[in-house]
Amino acid sequence: MARVPLFAVLAAFLLASCGITPPPADRAAVELSGTSLAAAERLLDRGKRMHANGSASAVYQLRAAEIAWRVLDTDGGSIADIASLGPEKRRALAILTAATEGVAVSFVGKDFEKEGTFEYGGLRYTLGAGIAQKTYLPPLADIESAKLAREVRRTLVVDWYTEDGIGAPIAPKWKRPQDPDMQRFVTARGYVEPITLVLDFGGGNAAGGGRAAYLTGYDPTAVSRVDLGKTQYPLAADFTAPIVEQSNDINEVTVALAGLVHPGVIDSKLILLEPWDPQRIPVLLVHGLNSHPRMWRDVVNDL
Repeated sequence: MARVPLFAVLAAFLLASCGITPPPADRAAVELSGTSLAAAERLLDRGKRMHANGSASAVYQLRAAEIAWRVLDTDGGSIADIASLGPEKRRALAILTAATEGVAVSFVGKDFEKEGTFEYGGLRYTLGAGIAQKTYLPPLADIESAKLAREVRRTLVVDWYTEDGIGAPIAPKWKRPQDPDMQRFVTARGYVEPITLVLDFGGGNAAGGGRAAYLTGYDPTAVSRVDLGKTQYPLAADFTAPIVEQSNDINEVTVALAGLVHPGVIDSKLILLEPWDPQRIPVLLVHGLNSHPRMWRDVVNDL
C-alpha cells in the first residue's frame, strides 16, 4: 500500500477547513455547463467550500439547485409522499435542500436583502426572498438569526415532530414586534414560529437578464403542500426545533426558585408563542408554584 506523505495530508486538511478559491471564469463556465445530478453534486460541494460565500459560491450552489429543480419539476400532478419518489428524484431533493441551506444565509437575519444578484463564470442569477401565506407573519427581514433545524440538538422534549418534503426547515430567532401594544405579550426571545425555506426557479428569466430564482419562507403550521414548478410536493417541516432552540439554555431550577422566593422581581405576564392570529383559538397555559413556563414544552410541542 502506497504511503501518503504527511505534508500532503496536512495540505489536504488545510484546504478542506479553510475553503477553496473560485476557479478562473473560463474554467468555471465549463463546470457550470453540466446538467447531470453528478455535475450538480460536484458544483454543490465546490460552492460550499469557496471562500466567504461570495458571488461565485452562490452561483455554484444555485446552478446545482437549478439542475436538481428541473429533475423534480415534472409534467405536473401531485406527489402525495416523498417516500414514493424514485432514487433519482430523492437524490435531486437532497441536492436542492443542501443548496437552499447554502444560499439562505444571505437572506435571513442581519444580512437580509430582498433581492441579490450573483454572477460568475458566465451565469447570472437574480434571487429574491420573501415570506408567504400567513398575512400576519413577519417578513424574513424580521429574523435576527436562524439555525438549520437539523443542527438543533435533540433534547428537552419527549417527541420530535418533522415532515419529509421540499425545502429546508430552520429554527428562526424572530425580532420582537415594534408595536408597543404587542411587545408586552412577547418575551425578549421572540416568537416560536417554524419556517421552511423553499428555493424555486419557476419564474423564468430575470428582468435585467440572467436567471430568476426565489427563496420563499413558509410556515408549515399553516401550509403543508407547495408547488415546485408545475408539480405539487409535501412541504418539509420541523415543528419542534424552534421550541428547543429558543429555550435550551434556560436554567429551569433558577427560574422556578427565583419566582418562588422573589415573586415581585420576576415579570409575570401572558405571552404569545406566535404572532396573534384572529382565526385561531388561544390556549392559556398557567404553571404552578415553584415552576416555570417551560414546563409546558411537551404540551406546546404536542399541540
